Amino acid sequence: MMQRIRLNGELYSPTNLACFVATAKSPKEQEFYQEICSFLSEWFDSKQTVRVQTSGSTGRPKALEVRKTHMQNSAKLTCTYFGLKPDDSALLCMPVRYI
Repeated sequence: MMQRIRLNGELYSPTNLACFVATAKSPKEQEFYQEICSFLSEWFDSKQTVRVQTSGSTGRPKALEVRKTHMQNSAKLTCTYFGLKPDDSALLCMPVRYI
């Protein structure tokens, strides 16, 4: 599995993203990078699942264990549906902390 992720056009790993937490300009920016670092650390570990949380839009938010392969397949289907290719950009207009 790839150990890096593209964010704002740049490739990052959990290690170098941690630097952004330390140099964040505001508490909100620090929280954003910390959230990404935590998720990526869990994503790149040896477990086959990752812990996610529902938004609670239809009830109480729930924490779930989801297979990483299922998330990868879902992302591939989304990219296919929207015709996204490598190096394309897309705007995610929702908090990344929820599924």
